[in-house]
Amino acid sequence: MQMGILRNRALIRVMSWMERLLYDKAVRIVTLTRGIRDDIHGRGWPADKLEVITCGIDTQMLYSDAEASVEIRRDFGWEGRNTILYFGAMGEANNLDVVIDAAMHCQDENTLFLLIGDGMKRASLEQRVAELKINNVQLLAPVSKSQARRFINAADICLVTLQDIPLFKGAIPTKLLDYMACGRPVLCGIGGEAAEIVDDAQAGFVFQPNSSEQLSLIITELMGSEAMRSKMGLNGAEYIKANFGALQGRAAMTALLEKVVSC
Repeated sequence: MQMGILRNRALIRVMSWMERLLYDKAVRIVTLTRGIRDDIHGRGWPADKLEVITCGIDTQMLYSDAEASVEIRRDFGWEGRNTILYFGAMGEANNLDVVIDAAMHCQDENTLFLLIGDGMKRASLEQRVAELKINNVQLLAPVSKSQARRFINAADICLVTLQDIPLFKGAIPTKLLDYMACGRPVLCGIGGEAAEIVDDAQAGFVFQPNSSEQLSLIITELMGSEAMRSKMGLNGAEYIKANFGALQGRAAMTALLEKVVSC
């Protein structure tokens, strides 16, 4: 609703009723972020009914892989280029026009913006790239989760973007954690918790969600220092292991289920 996509008032009332019913009947409500928890609590549900269990990342599947990076760059002809990657959904929420705008500011043959994924905005993004005659943007088809590690590792810098609306202040996109697990420096165009993670981990930079000019300037700065990129990537990978491991999430959920069942 905050994005303006759902406008049918009758449907909004029905969905809001269903939401309230489910929350009222639930013994516990598990949220993936503090922001979601705080939103639900702010709308009247008690704090002791709410639990935050963050998304766990399988670091056996997602990790730094220099060999995969070399192979992907060779196979796709990206050798010697500065590769800036966005990986995932291409919908209204993802604010990918800012990436296209940043590519326009970075019109040089060495910088390549890669958008891998699909969604309702993909066709319009392709059309915009063609109309503007931007030659440093490639859109590739989605790849499997098992192949994601190889493409992420082929990037010099990874991007995560969302629309600048209150809803997303409490969002932690999984792609952000995937990038960090693979040891890639991240440029984060989201406020709230996602930005806090990047800052706390010292795993990249945060930019204003709609500022393509700021994004392009940061890309230029970061591409000028391999040492900085390497350090940020290492910081991110260590942060994921310490805070977002899959085993930690499973243990937390198991403990909660045991607590609920024993009541």
